[in-house]
Amino acid sequence: MTQADLEQRGQTIREDSKVWTALFGAVLIALALALSAEINRPWINGVDFNGAVWSQSAHNILRAGLIETSGASSGFYFGPLPIPARGYYLHHPPLLHLVITGLFAILGEHEWVARLVPLFCTLASAVFLWLLVRSCVGARAATLSAAVFSFLPMQLRYGPMVNFEPCVMMLMLGMLLCLRWHQLTGERWWKHGALGFAIVGLWVDWAMYLFVIALCACWLVRARGGDRRFAGILFLSALVSGVVFLARIIFLQPDAWKHLSDTFLLRLGAGKGGVFTELQWFTRIGETLTTHFLAWGLVLAGIGTVILWRSRSRGEGWQWLGRAAFSIFVMDLLFVGIFRNDSYIHHYIAFYFLAPVAIAAGLALDRLIAGLRTVTPPRLIPGTALGSACFILAALGWSGWHHEQALVRRFRILDYQTNEPAALIPELGRAIRENFSADTRVLCNFLPDYGPQLGYYAQRDILNNMCEYRFWDPHLSDPSKHVGGVVWMTSSPSSQGILAKLPPGRKRFLTVGEFTFCLWKRG
Repeated sequence: MTQADLEQRGQTIREDSKVWTALFGAVLIALALALSAEINRPWINGVDFNGAVWSQSAHNILRAGLIETSGASSGFYFGPLPIPARGYYLHHPPLLHLVITGLFAILGEHEWVARLVPLFCTLASAVFLWLLVRSCVGARAATLSAAVFSFLPMQLRYGPMVNFEPCVMMLMLGMLLCLRWHQLTGERWWKHGALGFAIVGLWVDWAMYLFVIALCACWLVRARGGDRRFAGILFLSALVSGVVFLARIIFLQPDAWKHLSDTFLLRLGAGKGGVFTELQWFTRIGETLTTHFLAWGLVLAGIGTVILWRSRSRGEGWQWLGRAAFSIFVMDLLFVGIFRNDSYIHHYIAFYFLAPVAIAAGLALDRLIAGLRTVTPPRLIPGTALGSACFILAALGWSGWHHEQALVRRFRILDYQTNEPAALIPELGRAIRENFSADTRVLCNFLPDYGPQLGYYAQRDILNNMCEYRFWDPHLSDPSKHVGGVVWMTSSPSSQGILAKLPPGRKRFLTVGEFTFCLWKRG
């Protein structure tokens, strides 16, 4: 074999060999295993807040009926039927919880069924990203970008979360991939596919509206002919979808527009528990980026951005990939920067930075492996490149998993220090459901921060953090009200005081792990 043959072989493995496709398959399998490791976990972690909300919405639609509820969300309502107007939560488009409703109707109401939605969307996103980068710059860069996309803590933590982010990410990447294939093939139905992804996304979450704005403003309206017309169609689709959504919710809840506008203004600026300063907000965003994208991810993304910019003259593929990454970056920059309350409270508002960070970081790693050609003998190029890639992929996976594990937080219902068993929330919730009728309002002296996780298993209206009897008394003064109580039997005087002052009734004591609760109801 001549030196030219060796160099050609190295070039093949370097860019478009099936080896890189096989490595992407390994990355995809690893991502699937990571996402499904706790697929049947009860709603007991902090990231499970949204899973409980959208599962409760699906539960309520199934028990009340699709026509009766008009398919609207009622994720914070745990009371009896019929669902009152105040029980609806109408701040988001309905498609996510409607998909979960359909899956519950087919497969049964289980946590793993709800998690199938983000699992599928995240895996599809990785495939779309790989196909997109491969079509622009080659299979090796695509595989490395997909690995960064799959193994960053932001993905491992929020990719399996039952919420809008994994779904919208898939729809955005699917839309960009269709536009890319339309450019390569000239077939119009790919553009129709892109429009379909966009319209579905408009009924999943408001983030797709921001993406439509970013995509059109940064790219399509600056083009000519078909791209400009397509931008007009996208804007019109967003306008019609928004008007239909607003018209829909006002029939379900007379003051829905007021609630929506109040929430919109809140999300623009006021922090949780008070107003935050500019410095506090910037510090919070910096913490989000460094803990979820890691220092090496941000550094590689910076290097890759420079490479992408300097390579724009190498061909239209590089230019196209740069515009695609920039559009998603601008979209999430708008999301984080405009809805500052959201981004201050929720780390996952920065989730969409995953795509541009992964693309840029993958290009930096691709350039690193390409540089090996200049420092190794030609006969070692194939093995060196492949071995380096395998080492990099393994290092990315280990680093991402290790840092993600450090971010896992259990949702605590007792206090902030007590180590609670995993069975506490579902077992206590089931006990509450079995001991109190559906129309009972349950008072409890724990749950310092509200979360729907306990309410999902209890299926009862719970008033939380009533740690002194004076908070209980107004609810117990009217004997006609259906009121019950759950007292966490701690050694503090307050729990004993509450138990001593309760009106006559039946008491049942429940022990979960080392924790004892008294379930009280009248009669």
